[in-house]
Amino acid sequence: MYDKVAIYSPYDYIIGGGESYLSNIISFFIANGAKEVIFFNHTPDAIYEKTINYFFSTDERRIIFKKETRSILNYINKGYFDYFIHMSNSKESEFNFRLGKKQIFHCQFPFDLHLAWKTADAMKKNYDAVLVNSEFTLEHYKKCSATMFPPERIHVLYPCCNKSIIDKSIIDKSIIDKSIIDKSIIDKSIINNKTIFVTIGRIFAYHKMANNKHHDRIIRIFNELNKKYANYELHIIGTVQSNDWNTYLKSIAHGNGNIYIHPDAKDSDKQHILGKAHYIIHAAGMDENEMINPFVFEHFGITLIEGLETKCIPICTNGGFPKYYIKHEENGYLFKDGNDLYNIVDKILGGNTSLDVDKAIETNKKIAERFNYKNYTSTLAFLLLIL
Repeated sequence: MYDKVAIYSPYDYIIGGGESYLSNIISFFIANGAKEVIFFNHTPDAIYEKTINYFFSTDERRIIFKKETRSILNYINKGYFDYFIHMSNSKESEFNFRLGKKQIFHCQFPFDLHLAWKTADAMKKNYDAVLVNSEFTLEHYKKCSATMFPPERIHVLYPCCNKSIIDKSIIDKSIIDKSIIDKSIIDKSIINNKTIFVTIGRIFAYHKMANNKHHDRIIRIFNELNKKYANYELHIIGTVQSNDWNTYLKSIAHGNGNIYIHPDAKDSDKQHILGKAHYIIHAAGMDENEMINPFVFEHFGITLIEGLETKCIPICTNGGFPKYYIKHEENGYLFKDGNDLYNIVDKILGGNTSLDVDKAIETNKKIAERFNYKNYTSTLAFLLLIL
């Protein structure tokens, strides 16, 4: 029974991967009869409204009610909610009480994996399950939880990645149909037969505890390659979390007419760019040691799967989620540092690669199918059933 559901997130509710993950869970509950969804969150109303309008239909929004996080104390141990889901970047909850008849802890990634546990007994008592988003997160959560939380109650729920994915047949790389291409997107690249790269991720300044997207370093690498090649485009797409950083990225890309930055791009624009792109770059974890700082690598990477679905060849850091699915020079490329990335793109633009593109696309299509809407909903329904 899903009548009354509560979601708690201590983070700003903006358009991003974690928020997409959470929003799809809410949509599932609503589609299966939830009459009231309480969202405990502190995001300023203007930002919250923009995000909720992005993820939900008008009918869905009518039963989602935002409450300040401190009001959660009014529901302690009352059994008001059928399900309570707590989203966190920690391995454990800060709550030592129940808010739902069934209680789920969603760990995006245990950023505090090296710290001692504080609430292990309360976690085992109050949470029926821990959900993680990938094999990568599962590996590290199990390492840091050890005997602190029962391993049989830790489950992987992959994100739903392709509810709005366009088919590559709509915008084929060799066919121009101007009637269906959004005029806000630059289309000359199709006519000029350029190789198109895209990287997607939030636009924010470097932070040592974040899985940084390294847009600045990617731009600098392409600026160097611009001395040798002109037959490419680089598109950078992302929700702006720092206006100063967005301005900085524009400044270092200035003068390179092959680089396009799309801050706060519409979803339709993002899909059109993916539709004509040949390669998608994921640089989280570049130059980092996964054994020491696993949290800076890509925990899942919804946009990576969107790229695979739309026939983009992935170019990814050799760590985090991508390493479980991408094999170097088989269905994509893996790199460790900036020099590796430079050399890979240099070979691509110079026509010196041995990768079988058609075979890679076929392999990646099968990978992407694992993360479709049908598999997502059936997995979530099963997990809720066995709690």
